[in-house]
Amino acid sequence: MPYVRREYISGKPQLKIARFSSGQAKEDYDYKLELIVSEKMQIRHNALEAARLAANKSMAQAGDLSFFSRLTVYPHLVLRENKMIATAGADRL
Repeated sequence: MPYVRREYISGKPQLKIARFSSGQAKEDYDYKLELIVSEKMQIRHNALEAARLAANKSMAQAGDLSFFSRLTVYPHLVLRENKMIATAGADRL
């Protein structure tokens, strides 16, 4: 669930997407692949980075390295997370 008001956000977390474009940018490629969602949903930035890494790895293993990939979405929303304590015997917050 995203924050409703900007005053509630104490700090913006670090963006985990390393690169928004990678590969060799050329004008003439034989194929074009686009992933388009059919309904609105929230996708976290670490899920976008994992999908980008998996796609780049599978394209690199498929053959030569003549491909270009671009991530066109940007994660604008800051999502709320529950505070967790990971120490032994931490029953309450």
